[in-house]
Formats: sequence, C-alpha cells, structure tokens
Amino acid sequence: MLPSTSYFVQFLWIHHLAYVMYSANIYFWSRFKINYPFMFGFKQGTELGYREVLLLSSGIAVLAMAAVPSTLDMEMDPRIKSFSEFTELVPLGLLVVLLLITFCPFNIIYKCGRFFLIQTAFHCICAPLYNVKLPDHCFADQLTIQVQAAFRSLEFFVCYYGWGNFKMRSNSCLQNDVYKTFYFIVAIIPFWIRSFQCLRRLIDERDVMHGLNGLKTHLNNGCTYHED
Repeated sequence: MLPSTSYFVQFLWIHHLAYVMYSANIYFWSRFKINYPFMFGFKQGTELGYREVLLLSSGIAVLAMAAVPSTLDMEMDPRIKSFSEFTELVPLGLLVVLLLITFCPFNIIYKCGRFFLIQTAFHCICAPLYNVKLPDHCFADQLTIQVQAAFRSLEFFVCYYGWGNFKMRSNSCLQNDVYKTFYFIVAIIPFWIRSFQCLRRLIDERDVMHGLNGLKTHLNNGCTYHED
C-alpha cells in the first residue's frame, strides 16, 4: 500500500471508531432516559441520534475502504502507469472533500452538528479564554487519544504533498529536521490544551482536583515524549 493511502486509512479508521463509540453512548443515554442534548448544550431539535452518527461512521468507513482498492486498481492498470503521480493524489482529494464538507456553510449533512463541532474545537484551541463545558472537555480528551492516528497523519500529509514526495513516491519526511521537530510538537499540543482547561477550571471553581488533573496531563505528556 502506498504511504499516503496507509496514513489516510489510519486517519479515517480512528475517526470511524470514535463515531461508533459515540453512537453507542447516545443509544444507551436514550435508552436510560438521560437528557444528553441538555448535557452537551445542543439546541433543541438539532442533536444527532445514534442512527445519524452511525450513518456518518459508515460513510467514513466506506470512504476508507474505497481509497484502498481504487488506488490498487490504478496501480495495476497499465494504461495509468504514465500518470502514476496522479494516483497519489486520490487520498489527498478525499481528505479535501472531507474538509470541505466539514466547513460547508450550506444547510446539508447536519450543518448544526458540524458547526457545533467547529465551535467546540475553537473553544479548545483558545482554552484559557473560555469557560470549560462538557463538550470542550470531551473533545479535548479525544484529541489526546488521537495524537498518533489523526494529528501525525495530517502532519505526514503536509510533508508528503507539500515537499513534493508524492511525485517520486518516496517518503523522506523522517529525514527532514522540520518534520522531526513538529513530530513532537504535534504530540504535545493536545495535552497542553487539556492542561489549559484544567488551569481555567482551577481558577473558576477553586477546586484543587483540577490542578491535579492538569499535573496528570503533564505527566502523560512526558510519557508520550519519552515513548517517541
């Protein structure tokens, strides 16, 4: 499998798994009469049910599975041998489509849910400036989980396509000093976001436990750095 395709599939499958787990949570919350729209601050009538979330996860899984055979088929087709560098653009094109759908301003594909996700991500990036709510907390936790599969995959895409490696089908990113530097920075960012959230809650609520949680996050950050 081509490097770009393998990283793209890894990126999609971790998001597919996250959506499946979230849909399972929604199912059990609904079954046991837990008011999850109120917990997460959804506007009335805009929350997604477990069926809608499973539909999204299935779409991501289909996209991931389609990327592999389509790339392999173009690799084996002798008529496309002379356009080999264009086959490398398939994962990039699919990723661009996903990003365009996410930030699409039109009222399609669960606009309220997409914009709620973007707003939550913005609150996490500006963690010290906003009061930490349950969606911000959950989203930041997901960021710390998806360091390897999501953030570093995106970093690889930037290096692989930005430096033109896809034209030669060679992965020289690991020999690039800038890539190596950002390889560690990207892993630290999610933990710093959680630490800033803990700091903000410590200031707002005067609860020492939030300070201890921030310290624990720093220790996890150190473990991640040590493993790398």
